[in-house]
Amino acid sequence: MSIPHIIEQLTTEHLRKLRYALGLNKRKKPWRNYYGSIGANADWEHLCTLGIARRSANATKHVTYTVTFEAARALYGKSMSRNYFDNCLDEQGMNGKEHIRRSGRKRRRRHPLG
Repeated sequence: MSIPHIIEQLTTEHLRKLRYALGLNKRKKPWRNYYGSIGANADWEHLCTLGIARRSANATKHVTYTVTFEAARALYGKSMSRNYFDNCLDEQGMNGKEHIRRSGRKRRRRHPLG
């Protein structure tokens, strides 16, 4: 079964987590590709068995899930090049300082009183 057909059959919660991993919950275009979890996450493990996501773990039991290119393209619903997917989406485990250094963007700090 192809990835777009599998995505059509996913639950709302699965779709929400996939969209969150790609940053589509806040922006119109994907800008990241990771979902971090302490320990394994049952929903993400299911997505990995379907071939929609990949799993990587490090020594501190922190698990990072990433969405595959085919699934990201199907979720986005518009054309996306492999080059954009490989080079422009934030890699797993990138922290805020690395993101700022790479993108040149600074995060806005909130005023402590409001």
